[in-house]
Amino acid sequence: MNTEPRRHVRWTEWPIILVAALIGVLALLVTLHVVPKLGNAPDDNAYAAFASEIDDVTLIGADGAEVRWRDLNGKPRLVFFGFTRCPEICPTTVAELSAAIDTLGSAAADLEVEFISVDPARDTPDVLAAYFASFGPRFHGYTGERAEIDRLVRAFRVFYEYVPTSGDDYTVNHTAITYLVNARGEVVDIIGYGNPPDRTVAQLRAFLS
Repeated sequence: MNTEPRRHVRWTEWPIILVAALIGVLALLVTLHVVPKLGNAPDDNAYAAFASEIDDVTLIGADGAEVRWRDLNGKPRLVFFGFTRCPEICPTTVAELSAAIDTLGSAAADLEVEFISVDPARDTPDVLAAYFASFGPRFHGYTGERAEIDRLVRAFRVFYEYVPTSGDDYTVNHTAITYLVNARGEVVDIIGYGNPPDRTVAQLRAFLS
């Protein structure tokens, strides 16, 4: 049995306690109203600030032609960042998106898929063309000057870093997210890596409806 006397809060300690409680409440309110939540509906878009002020970014397509970011608007798009030597995440993402689009059939007739390389030194237009050759005309690979790609990276809140491997080789760690971009160039939803196939189909169907 605990025989220690119960400690009473002194009246001089109450201001400290009240301030601490107020800080806790404010922190909770900031978290609830500011931090984006995955899966928010387009009508309550947590990603509204993404992909802004990048209309003039210039990229190079797999055909070697330059294109401005704003010129890609006009159709619904799936945008993701990666590199062609990616051993798992990128090929899995491409295959899963392709399967989901096939499941949707005619409902996805206008949907475009855009792959932005974060390894432009190795991902030349020819390399990108070969990488996406078997996936059909809706899949597009883009490279370009690193400064231009980094502007997109910042706008989409993407992370990437180069990691040395054996010899002079390297790999790239990067964000594994697919961004759902509407015809106006606005990010309205995201698909995380490892998303269940049925959920991916459901998200794309809602996005295209």
